[in-house]
Amino acid sequence: MCKNPLETIKKLEKLAAWHRINAEYAGADWVWEARLRTAEDLERRAAEMRIQLPDDREVAANERGEIHEERASGLVPARQPVSAAAVSPQAGPAN
Repeated sequence: MCKNPLETIKKLEKLAAWHRINAEYAGADWVWEARLRTAEDLERRAAEMRIQLPDDREVAANERGEIHEERASGLVPARQPVSAAAVSPQAGPAN
């Protein structure tokens, strides 16, 4: 499928929705059942993939931890404080 897991999940969910919608138009009961089972299977696969994705908070915490480790080792310089003069607005337009 796709390399991006979120994209794959969305495609699986979209395909599952298509099967659910088109199950209504099935001429035979076995076709209706097959489409609903397929939709359930696709939804289950998408849910399993979604569970395996890292939580956004977990990713952010890991990234912060890596930055702190890099700063501690000297690979990334610490942020310098910004002086008040650099932040204050100018008095007015220059004439």
